[in-house]
Amino acid sequence: SLGLIENSFNRASQQVKSFKLLTVDLPDGKTHLFNVREHIDDSLRLLAVQLEKHGLQVEVSCADSLAVSSFPSLITQVLVNLILNSIQHAFIPRQRGRINIDAQVIGHHLVLDYKDNGQGLNQEELRNLFNPFYTSKRGSGHVGLGTTVTYNIVTHGLKGDIRPVSRPGEGLSYHIRVPVDTRNS
Repeated sequence: SLGLIENSFNRASQQVKSFKLLTVDLPDGKTHLFNVREHIDDSLRLLAVQLEKHGLQVEVSCADSLAVSSFPSLITQVLVNLILNSIQHAFIPRQRGRINIDAQVIGHHLVLDYKDNGQGLNQEELRNLFNPFYTSKRGSGHVGLGTTVTYNIVTHGLKGDIRPVSRPGEGLSYHIRVPVDTRNS
């Protein structure tokens, strides 16, 4: 029991530190021009060992030349958090897991559609998804801050919106829209 408690506190501490580091990334409010596909690929490289360990396949739909001005490290953190959440919560053992990431610019927004083919969530779980310390795996070392941090990054750091959609057995998807500048791309 003490080991589980210590593990939970360590994970919560790491999540809080991660969020603090991300807020430091916005001191002057300046955006940077970056290639979206390269950032998605970088996010996948960061998690390659875990994706392979769990046998998950990731399909990306994004133009190689798509470039926008925004906060690239925040976009990367959102993607990493979503992928880690899928790895930790979405799939049952030996399930052939798949994650789809679609990125495009519509108007003045970067639109990211993320979907896994995991277990999905019921309506109560979906309502609580972004609540701090809510987790479907309480007691197994999960503290329930991953989606809260993701929500805060999207809504506060990137000034966008994130909408989850799910049903039991049909996976979990997120529709994310963040304002970007495309004039220099």
